[in-house]
Amino acid sequence: MYHYRIYCMDIVSDIELYQPVKGDGHPDPDNTITIKEGKMPDEFKFDKECYSYIDEKESYLSNYCCYLYIPDEKTIIYEKKEGRDHTNLGNYVLGWGMAMLFFERNTPIIHCSAVYNDKGAFLLSGSSGSGKSTLTTSLLDNGLKFLADDTSMVAVKDGKAYAHPCYPFRKLCRDVVEEKELNPDDLIYIDEDKDKFAVPWTEFFPDHPVPIKALIYMEHAKDDDPEVRVREVTGLEKVNYLYISLFIERLLKQHNRNKYTFQMCLDLAGLIPIYSVIRPQNVDSRAEIYEKVKSIIDSI
Repeated sequence: MYHYRIYCMDIVSDIELYQPVKGDGHPDPDNTITIKEGKMPDEFKFDKECYSYIDEKESYLSNYCCYLYIPDEKTIIYEKKEGRDHTNLGNYVLGWGMAMLFFERNTPIIHCSAVYNDKGAFLLSGSSGSGKSTLTTSLLDNGLKFLADDTSMVAVKDGKAYAHPCYPFRKLCRDVVEEKELNPDDLIYIDEDKDKFAVPWTEFFPDHPVPIKALIYMEHAKDDDPEVRVREVTGLEKVNYLYISLFIERLLKQHNRNKYTFQMCLDLAGLIPIYSVIRPQNVDSRAEIYEKVKSIIDSI
């Protein structure tokens, strides 16, 4: 078994994973998540190819590569589908598998990039193509430190919300790799559809939770206003922003929109300031977005 550290926790896995920090070979037996090959129960296998069921007690998922079954809060079981490409199996386990497991723990995995400074962590969430990666790069180039690229586990302790680092890699598009003058041959090519590379980013990568100072949600404008608009989200609207920031939001069905999920988001809403940054259409607003977000960070 391989030993890793993810979200400041011990993980033992029977498949090798390139993304996480390697453990010392001595996982805590009382606080370890196990990833292992097994069988999805037959009652959860259906004729259709892709489906999922997310619940606070038991969850499962089927996609083109594998089945994932989460029978409890400490175990992720995967079953490979015969004759399929299993190149991305580890990504599915670390992504969907971990998100379902922590959902059962009433601890959300937020879909975000994240940076931090001496004040704390700033989560950058938002819709696809809204500029999270570009903004993260600008912030890192100007003194902030790297915490997360794709996901962060958020847990509450002593009345504060903390972001837990996942793994020290960033996913960068080819144009950013070329701009940074990185050698693609030294990187891990991970996404043929979006032409992305996994880039090691170990400098100042923390091995401990970082208190969250704000969640900044990037979204596209729905009108022709050419200005970047920023506002602080208040009241129950914060719950909705947290809900759509959940990594497994698109897997959650109507039965998940219950008091369990609502309470999980509500608990965080009272602890995390949330800002909406609306990006105008067909305008290069990267510099303005950076200045406005940096202003938020400096003001907190």
